[in-house]
Amino acid sequence: MQHAGLGFDPDHILTGLVPVPGNRFRTPEEAVAFQDRLLEAARAVPGVSSAALTSIVPLGFADNDTDFTIEGVAPPAPGQPGPVAWYRAVSADYLSVMGMTILKGRSFEGREAQPSVVISDGLARAFWPSSDPIGARVRFGERSPLFTVIGVVAEPRQTGARGAPRGQAFVPYWHAGALGGGGVNVIVKTSVPPASLARPLADAVRALDPRLPMSNVLPMTERIAQSVEEPKFLAVITAVFAALTLLLAAVGVYGVMAYAVGERQQEIGVRLALGAARGDVFGLVYRDGLRLAAIGLAIGAVGAAVVSPVLTTLLYGVTPRDPMTFALTCVVLLAAAGLAVFIPARRAMSIDPAEALKN
Repeated sequence: MQHAGLGFDPDHILTGLVPVPGNRFRTPEEAVAFQDRLLEAARAVPGVSSAALTSIVPLGFADNDTDFTIEGVAPPAPGQPGPVAWYRAVSADYLSVMGMTILKGRSFEGREAQPSVVISDGLARAFWPSSDPIGARVRFGERSPLFTVIGVVAEPRQTGARGAPRGQAFVPYWHAGALGGGGVNVIVKTSVPPASLARPLADAVRALDPRLPMSNVLPMTERIAQSVEEPKFLAVITAVFAALTLLLAAVGVYGVMAYAVGERQQEIGVRLALGAARGDVFGLVYRDGLRLAAIGLAIGAVGAAVVSPVLTTLLYGVTPRDPMTFALTCVVLLAAAGLAVFIPARRAMSIDPAEALKN
């Protein structure tokens, strides 16, 4: 999960939120002018290679589902769900700053006069499964102008590696209307360690408007790390308990085999007295121990195969019945059992036949 592809490049990316109250600007034009100044202020920070704006930052765990209609396609019947996209208002170079891959068409060019939209390939597959979406026109809400689809990007994982891909639409902020209450996110690509620009970037925003302090200033890599903190903690806890369980199993196998050797002391003494080689005695005890371990392992494997689907929500990149995981687990358990049986088997070789027969 820590190294999974997210559909963008998090390297040398710093992000921060500028919270803007919904009533901060009287007109959409004022909101656009503020974002223009904000973008220029971010670009002017020393160490910033490029900058962009977005209404919702990846891994920010915010959402903005928006209904839309497709020109030439009949709207759904009353009561039926219509097309929905995750709506993002972005600056022209947002896609390039984030390192997103253009699969079809192009990205935004400067301040495009015509309303345009770039969509994710998930949205393209969902609503244009057998046709090219480039050139299609969509409307976001009843009062929205028609936006022309100009490009398709590889689906970004907005909510992290474990989040289900959701079709997304990226619209230039100057065509998106007034800012919502969530504010605007500043994203900068840096030529220096991103964390070192947290204070200069916040100072630049404060100089622009002291009433709008920047918050949640984090490198994108840190956002990714935060998104896997819970599953990472669960993985560590699971590994610790699994190790303790393996240790208890090995101690149990050792105890059972040590007891079995003690109970079979006379038998082993007779075998040795009748000429059995000590190596043969070792092999006998060792095979008996591994046979018991193999029986237990077979029962455990069947039980694990039945129960493992409950772990589905905790897994990433493997299935609940992943053959490689089961194979490696069996090898580890057999190795642990082999080590546990070794000492009792060695003890069986050292039994004195005369003493064993006396007892």
